Amino acid sequence: MRRYIIERDIPEVGSLDREQLKGAAEKSNAALAELGKDIQWVTSYVAANKTFCVFYAKDEAIIHRHAELSGFPATKITEVAKLIDPTTAGARAEQTVSVGETYDYAYTPDQPGQLRIEGRDSDGELLIEQVVVVEE
Repeated sequence: MRRYIIERDIPEVGSLDREQLKGAAEKSNAALAELGKDIQWVTSYVAANKTFCVFYAKDEAIIHRHAELSGFPATKITEVAKLIDPTTAGARAEQTVSVGETYDYAYTPDQPGQLRIEGRDSDGELLIEQVVVVEE
């Protein structure tokens, strides 16, 4: 699947409270469930009057369909050509976050296989584990 950034013009979206954002996420998830495996929502960044959403999708058409079903406009859709991050320069990718903070990290694999992501507490206990399958 391809990676896209979707810019959505939504007046005053930045002033929505947690419950309203939860409702918006539920609405988006319902549309995704209806559309199946050809689209995946990664994350969204909320600004004052718009959101910037990261999606994996087979094509732009399914993103437009998600916009129709969810009721959230797809004002501008941009396909991501490449990713760079601190590891591009050879830096070690490590970050410590506090409870309640969100951490977003992008990794572009250069070969098929599996990528294992772990989250551990300060005692080293495994809290979350995700295995991502990288296909050709």
